[in-house]
Amino acid sequence: MTQTIIGIFDSFQDAEAAQTRLEAEGVARSDMSVHANDAGSTLGTETATRDVTTGATGEQHEGAMGRIEHFFKNLFGDDDRPEEVGHYQEAVRRGGALLSVDVQDESASERVRDALYAAGAVDIDSRVAQWRGAG
Repeated sequence: MTQTIIGIFDSFQDAEAAQTRLEAEGVARSDMSVHANDAGSTLGTETATRDVTTGATGEQHEGAMGRIEHFFKNLFGDDDRPEEVGHYQEAVRRGGALLSVDVQDESASERVRDALYAAGAVDIDSRVAQWRGAG
């Protein structure tokens, strides 16, 4: 059964570095996606994305938040979304990047989690507590 592992990074570049690290460890690039807001654009309309299979960049009019919303709808459906979905969206809204990795078994899942943390993935629960503490 396929599982999706999600890592949050402080920047698009950090997520890409983690993606490169995972690829070097044998994870297929086609099993990974990076979602991030383009630093040069506004949140509302246009964001630059990188096609993880070709490396090409292009303009998307759905926006980063719309793409992430669509990603989580595909993952959880419309009605059964955990509270953490909003946390991931907020991380991207604040300039972070989301790296999702599809894995096939538990050993791959553990390996990917370890690699994401080693590459600097943010502990989303700690980050949310930090945001709440700051108001």
